[in-house]
Amino acid sequence: MTLTPEEARRIHVLTLLEGKRITPTQAAEALGLTHRQVRRLRVRLRREGPEGLVHGNRGRPAPNQLPEPLSRQIVALARGQYAGLNDHHLTEKLTAVEGLVVSRATVQRVLRAAGAGRPAPAAGRQSVRLVWPLPARVQSPGGD
Repeated sequence: MTLTPEEARRIHVLTLLEGKRITPTQAAEALGLTHRQVRRLRVRLRREGPEGLVHGNRGRPAPNQLPEPLSRQIVALARGQYAGLNDHHLTEKLTAVEGLVVSRATVQRVLRAAGAGRPAPAAGRQSVRLVWPLPARVQSPGGD
């Protein structure tokens, strides 16, 4: 098991707490948690050891992750039948013709990750706005 720096820090602070080198309030402040959350972590550390402090979703795929076959299908259609379409138009075609209901942002993300989409415009030279000199201010003979 590999710990993230944050998890290692939690274990270190909780170990200091267990050794009575710091108070629960100091541990809470050091971890940016409440006193009650520190108590819960302390119990988990005692029961399960360092593995108890690892986030429960580690190693699991995101529940809203796009299935890989669908991503491959989007890329294949974008490179083949619908080559040359922009993200928005491609999304409309995928929904209307292919029956694939995905958002434009999802299509854009999938294509960029596969290197198949249109890259963002390069940060080039900005156009320079020419400012024409204004005519000299005409003063009235009265001095207004």
